[in-house]
Amino acid sequence: MRHIVLTLFCASCLVVAAAQEGGGFYMSPTQIRQLASASIDPSMMGTAKGCITSEAGGPVAEANVTLIGGGGFASVWCGSSKKNGSYSVRAMYGLYNAEITAPGYEKKIVEIDVPKEGQVTVDAVLTPKADCAAGGAGNGMKSSGDGYTLTVGRNKFYEGKSLTDVLADAPAVDLGVSPATVAGEEDFEIFVDGRRVRVAPDALRKYFGSIAADEVKQIRVVRGNKFQKYHAKLYVTTK
Repeated sequence: MRHIVLTLFCASCLVVAAAQEGGGFYMSPTQIRQLASASIDPSMMGTAKGCITSEAGGPVAEANVTLIGGGGFASVWCGSSKKNGSYSVRAMYGLYNAEITAPGYEKKIVEIDVPKEGQVTVDAVLTPKADCAAGGAGNGMKSSGDGYTLTVGRNKFYEGKSLTDVLADAPAVDLGVSPATVAGEEDFEIFVDGRRVRVAPDALRKYFGSIAADEVKQIRVVRGNKFQKYHAKLYVTTK
């Protein structure tokens, strides 16, 4: 059975079309990202840069800057701030929601329009949380095409806290709304150490609160596809 894959560049986006003889053919966001990364013209790339500081005026090191494309969660690009608070994220041009997170600070969401073959400067000021005791390593971040993986660092802010506090620093995870959302979806699955966990929506915060923050190793968020019952998945790996 032959697959025909067409990669098209247009004025506003990269379109990856796929067809299969004898029926429809679905490409996952990861496959699309892999194809796109292999064939993106450098002229379609741009850079978002800037400086992350706290309200006190000092730089915030190891803050994660995650760009989530408005055209779909499959377009995820990320970077981290340096000791002086500066960051630089290389991404395909277009409009993004950028989520800026760091342990001990409130999540900041800003809009960034990445230009073609150019740079855009967007600075951000983070607000310390009321019980902030930030200090130590930030969280590592790696995009995976259809989502990202966050590796939890050793940080004073998480001492005595729970998974709920770690998820507050996870892009595209919102437990503060009813119903909660993951990757913008209300229908999502939860896996802890590879095992699916079934929790009623109104009991999520209580369940997450039962897992100590210092036991959490990684958080992974994946956007599903329209053919799946659950459109997003939240993976938690403990130590």
